[in-house]
Amino acid sequence: MKSARIEVRDKKGVYDAVAENLKKDILDLGIRTVKNVEYIQVFSVSGDISKKDLSTVAKEILTDKISQECDTRGGFSHPRSKHVHVREIGYNPGVMDPVSESALKASRDIGIKGISSFSTSKKYVIEGRLTARQADNITERLLYNKIIQHVVDPKERHAEPVPYTFERIEIGLLGAGDRKLKEISRTGQLYLSLTEMKEIERYFRTLKRNPTDCELETIAQTWSEHCKHKTMMGSIVYKGKTYRNLLKETVMKVTKDL
Repeated sequence: MKSARIEVRDKKGVYDAVAENLKKDILDLGIRTVKNVEYIQVFSVSGDISKKDLSTVAKEILTDKISQECDTRGGFSHPRSKHVHVREIGYNPGVMDPVSESALKASRDIGIKGISSFSTSKKYVIEGRLTARQADNITERLLYNKIIQHVVDPKERHAEPVPYTFERIEIGLLGAGDRKLKEISRTGQLYLSLTEMKEIERYFRTLKRNPTDCELETIAQTWSEHCKHKTMMGSIVYKGKTYRNLLKETVMKVTKDL
């Protein structure tokens, strides 16, 4: 087998916390026509693997035998009705998928070497009378984060993972005016001031090259408000009093005094 699909869900009678919480969230949106929600974990497998090995991986690694059941024949069946809405959510290319990495390691640990990759997704089966707008509202507001996830197209379900190819990206700081420097900071979510952007531009001018996106982000992580460096660890003058380290001289000091 070049590719396969494993689906895992809770057995009937087992409390499905994900599904029940989703039902409550849908109610919070003011939608009261949803009768049932089912949550299914999906594992797409690529590589040279036999049906026997696929079954072993599904039952021994991916499924809790006490509370869950699995399917390796393409997925669980669902009622075909205009009132049954199926949404599958997967990670965008390049986004870390820790569960897939763990599944791959576990399969190799038990001697199954033919799998080249896993990818995971989440499937939601929502039963109830919904307008297209309501279904889209549920999907966009409750089921996924557009920054790291997407709604899976059925044609994508057994797609081979796209291999990563490094691409060097340079940010055009050299010679950039004030407006452009502000724009780079804003669109790159660097949270750097114009003065700081000018200082970075001045430094890379001495190197006679533009910074890469990684270099610029690294500087931003240190200089900007990403990780409290300015406010909590910088020198602050407030009401005539100078604080050399706001964190140590306020929050930590109170704790220590107590």
